[in-house]
Amino acid sequence: MSTNKKQSILVLPADVLAQSDQSIISSIVDFINRGYDRNRSKYNLILSQRIKNSESFFTDLGFDKNQHQSHLFLMIDDWTLITTHFHELFVEFSSKSEPSRVWYTPIKPLPENISFSSAIASIGFKPVCNEPGCFEVTGFTSCKPGAGKDLLQATAKYYNVDLGARRLVAVVIVEHDLLKYYQEIHGFQEVERQLIEKDSVSETLEDGVVARSDFTLAKLVKDF
Repeated sequence: MSTNKKQSILVLPADVLAQSDQSIISSIVDFINRGYDRNRSKYNLILSQRIKNSESFFTDLGFDKNQHQSHLFLMIDDWTLITTHFHELFVEFSSKSEPSRVWYTPIKPLPENISFSSAIASIGFKPVCNEPGCFEVTGFTSCKPGAGKDLLQATAKYYNVDLGARRLVAVVIVEHDLLKYYQEIHGFQEVERQLIEKDSVSETLEDGVVARSDFTLAKLVKDF
């Protein structure tokens, strides 16, 4: 589904989230887990939730190693559903990559009584160690047709044009049928595959991940 109006995007720096009220993290965790639950139910391969709890939020998304360069983006239809004090907490800014879209970022760490349940898509980016200008996709979900595609395209351009990224990385589960989506729609190229045995999945991914069976991870890259 498409609309004439571009949805707004919230840019949430990980270091600001780390200083925000714990209820903010809980709201984001609920939204991301809800988005991932569709694939969990459809494929019945990964049994654990994407984010185990609010305490593991930063480690599960990979934001713990470099919060200063990590960001979470949320796409929204209506900022009034986030909080009645939106403009006291967020400031609008312009992106060189997409000046016609409205972008918002927090003025300060966020207090309680904010809900992100009305968001329609999420995506995070974390820096890849030992590769300057390289960032990996994390926490990518969509709760509205076309929203995820729009958000990934917009944030990829933002990271390239505004933040100077030279490469994006996506690591996906092959059995979730995501290769074609990343390759044909977003221009990623597969560079590596790895078989993950279910008994050692937490050693390869983060602690607490539980799988029903062995599966395959594919690494894809998009160069600018």
